[in-house]
This record gives sequence, C-alpha cells and structure tokens, in this order.
Amino acid sequence: MQLAVAATAPFGADVLERLAARHEITAVLTRPDAPRGRGQKTGAPPAKQTAERLGIRVLQPARPEPGLDLGADTIVVAAYGLLIPEDVLEEALWLNVHTSLPPHRQGTGRGADCSTALVPDRRAGRCGERLREVGRDRGGPP
Repeated sequence: MQLAVAATAPFGADVLERLAARHEITAVLTRPDAPRGRGQKTGAPPAKQTAERLGIRVLQPARPEPGLDLGADTIVVAAYGLLIPEDVLEEALWLNVHTSLPPHRQGTGRGADCSTALVPDRRAGRCGERLREVGRDRGGPP
C-alpha cells in the first residue's frame, strides 16, 4: 500500500519508521527546519532525519496548500504540528495517529476499541482516526 506521512516530532518519526517497514512511503510532509536547542542552530525535524535516512522524499512547506503532491491517496498524520486546511483535507484520506486514546475512546470497555489502529500498541494506546474538520485533533465524539 502506498502512503504519505505528515510528521515532525520524534513520535511522528517513529510512526514513519514503522509504516515504512510495511508500506511504500511516497513522501513525508514535515515542518521547515528551525532553530533548536540552547545554541539556536537550525536543525531538521526528527521526521525529516528519519525520512532522509530511509531515502524518502521530503516536503517542507510553511503551510500545506491545495494541490500538494504527496504521491498517495492516503496520508497518515502523526505529531505533524500544523493545522491542515479543510480544502487540503478534502483532496485525500488523512488519518490521524494519536499517542494516547482520544477522550471519546477512553473509559470502561471503550479503551480497547482501536479497530482503526495503524500502529497497534495497546500499552501506549496508539489509535488512528480520520481527520474530520480543519485538520485538528478535536478530542471529542465524532
């Protein structure tokens, strides 16, 4: 299966690496390089470092815009860090991977409901769901 990944932080880099072991990753969408650490030297986001190590094409727009060619119809979002505009969401299937269960999946009996999990790991509660509005993790019922 061909996928693209939108990720920036270390968690997103981990999801990228795990997906790349099982699927063809056509591109990684990540935030632009930015000043990091005490010395404020410009550095690449962890997801970009992982993508380059794996030989995956990297795109770093300041903001995702309509017509962005990621080379796949399904994009997995994991710790990307930017809002994805609604018109961009409408162009493909965007799936959001959480580091913990969203509130509507927490509680007795529902916490194990990760049937849409892309990176199954019940210890960490990783669970996926489709992004529904303005690219934001709403944290409430669908």
